[in-house]
Amino acid sequence: MSKADSLPAGSRAPAGPRRLPAARQVGFSLFLVLLLLGLAFYLWWGLDYGGWFDNGVYAVTITLVGFGLAGMRLTSFRGQPSGA
Repeated sequence: MSKADSLPAGSRAPAGPRRLPAARQVGFSLFLVLLLLGLAFYLWWGLDYGGWFDNGVYAVTITLVGFGLAGMRLTSFRGQPSGA
């Protein structure tokens, strides 16, 4: 008896590890760089200038991290097949 045979009727077994197409992998990597750049900028600014509470630093960091997270989420999203 396989794993798929033990599942309730109407359900499917997981498809295994997700692989993104090459173009999406490149996009995901670029958005990951934005995320890391935002975090690195915040840490660099705080350590270099000793100021952890600054609205300008927050604005740059939130923009970089926000676009990084949103882009990573969008590039990894797998939509419905066009025929469904």
